[in-house]
Amino acid sequence: MVDVLLLFKKVLNMILWECENENVKNLYVETNLTEFGKVIGHFSTLYSEIYTLKKHNNIYIAKAPKINANQSYEKIKDQISKFIFEIDHIYSTCNSSLIIKFGYAKVIGGVPFLISAKRHMTLRDAIEEQALSDVDAISVAYQVVCALEYCALKNIVCHQDLKPENIFLDQIDKKFVYQTPYSFRYQAYLADLGIANAALIFNRPWGSRPYMPLEQYNKVTQDLFNTTFSKVDIFALGVNLYEMLTGGMHPIGERTSDIWPRSILGNKWSREEVWKKWASKDIKIKFPQKISNERLLELIEGCVQTDSASRPDYKAIKSILLKELNKLDLNAFESLNAYLNMLMEAESLNSSSGWPYMEGLVKDINQYFENL
Repeated sequence: MVDVLLLFKKVLNMILWECENENVKNLYVETNLTEFGKVIGHFSTLYSEIYTLKKHNNIYIAKAPKINANQSYEKIKDQISKFIFEIDHIYSTCNSSLIIKFGYAKVIGGVPFLISAKRHMTLRDAIEEQALSDVDAISVAYQVVCALEYCALKNIVCHQDLKPENIFLDQIDKKFVYQTPYSFRYQAYLADLGIANAALIFNRPWGSRPYMPLEQYNKVTQDLFNTTFSKVDIFALGVNLYEMLTGGMHPIGERTSDIWPRSILGNKWSREEVWKKWASKDIKIKFPQKISNERLLELIEGCVQTDSASRPDYKAIKSILLKELNKLDLNAFESLNAYLNMLMEAESLNSSSGWPYMEGLVKDINQYFENL
């Protein structure tokens, strides 16, 4: 009986990174997440643990840094610091019209968790269904650029991991009821600020290789960060736009979901050198015939230039996108502008009050780990 009580106390006060049994660790996490629902899915990425929960008809996502008993204390500290960094970034942007926010933050077994209701599809979901129309691709790209510009105003120079999985979409016709179909399909949000500015803060140019320009493969000094890294996301935007217009083809000449992030032993696409070599060439558009709109193809080619100084800035990209949208569909052009103006006006009215319901949570999370 004594042994059982000791075990019970240990479980109640479990530190997740001290637990070597993955089944016990997952059971402990699932038990502590029951207020958000039953865990119906769990997977790991290189840096994160992701749990999917269901409560009634609602789906929730819980995300935590990936840590285990085999890691050194310094590695664990680094992983948790990076995650706190993400929480602070999301809180500081505080723009629910452009940036995906989280609903709750909680410490479980000495590890921070972000919990959010899953209300959105990803751009990857949309691309896998079919290629986006020029109008929809332009409207999504324009909104993403607006979000990146907003982040820049909040001193987030570089998202560093701009990919379809980190762009969330709401279908307009499911948010609002109109007598006639809306002229553009999606409201877009920027998601996952987990490695934003990481090249500056952690001196690590992390990212996802299919979306990384040449400069993201090299070490970055603080002096070079603002100039060198200010257009990393523009390169990634070009790749994203190409995927939107081609139904998932990457400029390298392969379908992105077929070659990344599959870690098959011996697969050349898992090697950094393959992607680095591709990113070092200015002419890399393999299937221009799949894009009938020459102006958009020119924009993509400009975005993926090897020399970052040769890439257009956000202002130029927005101008090109709006001009092309105006030419293709005047109604969509006017509707997109009116819709975004409405969102920004509502956001401006709310900005003075900040994000009060999250303020205490963010403060508590930071205080909990300040002496880690």
